[in-house]
Amino acid sequence: MNVKVKGSLSFGAAAFIGLTSISIHPTAAAYHTLSSGEYHIHIENINIINYGGDGDDNYYFINNITNPLRFVLFSADLPPANAAAARPAPLKGFLTSPEWHTGGYTDPLYCDDPESTMEFYYIGLSDIMTGMTDFPGFDTFVEPRIAASASRGKHSILRFYMDYPQPAGSYDSHTPQFLIDDYNLTMTPWSSVDLNAVGSSPDYSDENLKTALNNFVVALGDRYDGDSRVGFIQVGLLGFWGEWHTWTEDSATHSWIPDTTKMELIDAFDVAFQTTQVQIRHPHWYAVGVNQRQGFGLHDDSFAHSTIDEGVYGAPMS
Repeated sequence: MNVKVKGSLSFGAAAFIGLTSISIHPTAAAYHTLSSGEYHIHIENINIINYGGDGDDNYYFINNITNPLRFVLFSADLPPANAAAARPAPLKGFLTSPEWHTGGYTDPLYCDDPESTMEFYYIGLSDIMTGMTDFPGFDTFVEPRIAASASRGKHSILRFYMDYPQPAGSYDSHTPQFLIDDYNLTMTPWSSVDLNAVGSSPDYSDENLKTALNNFVVALGDRYDGDSRVGFIQVGLLGFWGEWHTWTEDSATHSWIPDTTKMELIDAFDVAFQTTQVQIRHPHWYAVGVNQRQGFGLHDDSFAHSTIDEGVYGAPMS
C-alpha cells in the first residue's frame, strides 16, 4: 500500500499560530510504500488554538476536537505516487540528528527517504563555554557539525542544554564547570521513576548563571545570526533537554525555573538574532501571542507522541 498523511503544520516562525485545520490530501500527496495492504489512520485531540497571554503563561483553546477521527485506506483508494510532490522544501519537513545514528555527524548512516533538508543537534553548554566570555566550543564542537550538515546540503538546527536526563549511571552534567568552581553555583540532583532518569539542575535564579547565559546568547548571535547554514536556533538552555520544564512526578521540581529567568533569556535571543529564526518549546506569554517577537516560532519535540496521542495541549501549561 502507498500512503502519506499530509498536514498543515510547520516548524518555522509562528509555527502553530493560527492553525485552523489538519488536512489529508491524497490526490496531491507523494506516497511512501508500506508493507501492509491496509493502513489505519487515527487522529485525535486536534485543537484549534488562539494564543494569548495575561502574564501567567495562559493560552486558550477554541473548538477542542476530542472525538477521534478513524478511517481506513486501501491501496485502491489512492492515486499513483507523485514524484514531484516528494521533493523536499527548505526548512520544512521531518528530520533527525545524525548523532543518533551510526557514523555520527561526519558520516551518518540513516534513512534519507523521504528526503530531508535539515539536521538537528543537541549540544551541551559545557562543551562550548569554559569561562564567562570564553567559547572555544564554537570552533571545536559547533562548527564541525554545521559544516558537515552543509556538505550534505542540509540546514542545521541547534539546541543547547545543561541538564539532559539519563538513566542512573550514565548521566553527565553539561552545566559549565567554571560556574560551579568559581561562582559557587548550586546544583540540585534529582531522580524520576516516571522518566527512568536522573539529572542535576542548576539554580536557575542564580545571577551569575543568568549573566553567563546572556553572554553565551550574545556570542552565539555574533557568530551565527544570518549564517545561511543554520536553519533555526532553538531557545533551549533551561530545564530538562533544554525544553524549559523540570517535570517529574514530584511537583516540587516543577517551579525550579523562575519566570524572570525565562523572560531574560527571551530578551537575549530576541536581541541577538535579527535574521536567523528562533524557536521556543512552549508558547510563553512573553514571546508569543500579544507579545509576539519577530522571528519567534515554536518547536514540538513530542508532536507524534504526547501532543496528539495523549492530548498534552488539552489544558493550559506553564
